Amino acid sequence: MKAQSTLGWLPGLDGIRGLAVAAVILYHYNTKAYLPGGLFGVDVFFVLSGFLITVLLVGEWRAAGDVSLSRFYMRRALRLLPALAGFVAVYTAVAVVLRDHSFTGRPSIHESLENLAYVASGLYSWAVALERVTPGGFHHLWSLSVEAQYYLVWPVLLVVLLRLKVRTPTLLVLLASLMFAASCLPLLLDSGWVRVYFGADYRALPLVTGSFAGVLYAGGYLRANLVGDARFRLAALGAGLYVAYIMTSAVEHRLYDWYVLWIPLLSFATAILVLWAACADCGLTRIALGNPIITYVGRRSYAIYLWHFPAGRFLHDLGMLEQLLLAAAVTLVAAELSYRVLEKPALRLKDGIGQAKTPATAPAAGLTELQAAT
Repeated sequence: MKAQSTLGWLPGLDGIRGLAVAAVILYHYNTKAYLPGGLFGVDVFFVLSGFLITVLLVGEWRAAGDVSLSRFYMRRALRLLPALAGFVAVYTAVAVVLRDHSFTGRPSIHESLENLAYVASGLYSWAVALERVTPGGFHHLWSLSVEAQYYLVWPVLLVVLLRLKVRTPTLLVLLASLMFAASCLPLLLDSGWVRVYFGADYRALPLVTGSFAGVLYAGGYLRANLVGDARFRLAALGAGLYVAYIMTSAVEHRLYDWYVLWIPLLSFATAILVLWAACADCGLTRIALGNPIITYVGRRSYAIYLWHFPAGRFLHDLGMLEQLLLAAAVTLVAAELSYRVLEKPALRLKDGIGQAKTPATAPAAGLTELQAAT
């Protein structure tokens, strides 16, 4: 089956990312009561990341007949590490000067260094899941740890399978099997909310679901006539309503049940939305997801995610509206500075490394690496 046409830069994908980071912010701030399921925005990030990384890798394979993993990891490092290093350095310096427990989360110096060591190792999610650390201002970095672990496994596995000439249907069956296995893990583990929520094994579910959607797209299984069909649009509308329902209806005392029972459906629904934005970037898609404000937030979402958490903690004692406005303002300023001072120079250097040129018929043609960011 013929590969999908040019993906290009799609504001709808940035729109999905922008809405996801907004949901996470509202959950972490004093506005949590209005969006009790906002933490599921992280899973939306995971699905989108799995989709984009997979499409990029398959696109390079179709263009060059192989994938340079060394180049892939160098580009990933240049995309993610400068902003992360800048955040860690500035946060640590401010925390040392202020010595404010509302900002640092009350860890001792030893515990703070332990947090930092786990962040640097890429194993922070496991440290939190197994309750080996006292979380502080780095607590939200567990999600970056999950993605880092996924980056170390899936690209290598995918390239090996492609080199072995494994066909697209077989890849889809493999990913579907992994999705099923990850969905069953909480029932097998029976080890409580913290282990399930932060463990990279179960949190691989939305990433694998996004990768499934990426292979589905790259394999050409979503032709224009299918995407334009009213039933596909109805499915996308239902998926969007379902994601909104989860984020507005999850209740604290049943959050574990919500997560275990509904996260597979949430991952599936998000994958439908991502495919809709990737394949039908027109009309309602642009109106709902492509407006300049949402896409701006989406393009800065990585730095926004890094900075929103400590900003919210520092201003936690303020009223709901005051905290939201001030912390959001601090976050946006810090994110813009991070983007201009750290991320853009690294992106230029990353582009200098080069990537296999992708023909117009390959699914990753024109896709900006920026869209592949977490």
